[in-house]
Amino acid sequence: MHLSRRNWSLLRLPLWMLTPLHRALLGTRRTLDDFVGAVIDARLADPGAAPDDMLAAIMAGKAELSRAALVNETKTLFVAGFETTATALTWLFHLLSRHPAWAASLGEEARALGRPPGLSDLRQLPRIAATVEEAMRLYPPVYNMGREAAQDDLLDGHAVPKGVTVLVSILAIHRDPAAFEEATQFRPGRFLGDGAAARRALLPYAWGRHQCIGNHFADLELALVLARIVAARRLLPVEEGEVGLLGRTTLVPDRPIRLKVAPLARGEVAPA
Repeated sequence: MHLSRRNWSLLRLPLWMLTPLHRALLGTRRTLDDFVGAVIDARLADPGAAPDDMLAAIMAGKAELSRAALVNETKTLFVAGFETTATALTWLFHLLSRHPAWAASLGEEARALGRPPGLSDLRQLPRIAATVEEAMRLYPPVYNMGREAAQDDLLDGHAVPKGVTVLVSILAIHRDPAAFEEATQFRPGRFLGDGAAARRALLPYAWGRHQCIGNHFADLELALVLARIVAARRLLPVEEGEVGLLGRTTLVPDRPIRLKVAPLARGEVAPA
């Protein structure tokens, strides 16, 4: 919140000028540094006890990073993309609440592991991965992308002068019947088996040299969160009405999405 206020301020003063906003922002930074630093110190003290997570993968990488570098890398992963990930999860949960049979099948897939899923388990969760892709197709949090024309061009009969910024609608591509069959329908199976070729028109993280650098991490994060929830709980809608779209910083619902968290059906047991 503090960072957003500073970024949108008409007069952006240097941080060393201790305004009330900057004091709050620097205090938040110290809190995050302390929190992340404590986790890093615990890992460095006993690396053998590390769980199967992203931080363990970073620490096991080819380049040996200093404590400061580990803190900075972890802060980046912790903070970057929080709004886009939260928005994607909102749409994921909304879709699963409206498609209980598919959600139940995801729960079966996750529980078949016999344990809470980790990074190394994602290849065994193809339905969950496909569900993430389908949700990102229908409701891409980043719904358009801008690209600057490197030279004069002609696009569908329209002159595009060099230097002009062209805005490409990711949402329109994802819902184009020429790119996807039943483009407005929730069909995760389109990304399974032979249908996986549909990915050629899937670009929730934009495309080209400026594609989102966190795309793989975001997919992992969404799949793991989804797997853990569907393995242990059912999500039920509170309201049955349609949910519209609002194009803000991200693609958000036009009203709050309220869900009920229900226990698993009889015979379904969550992994310990």
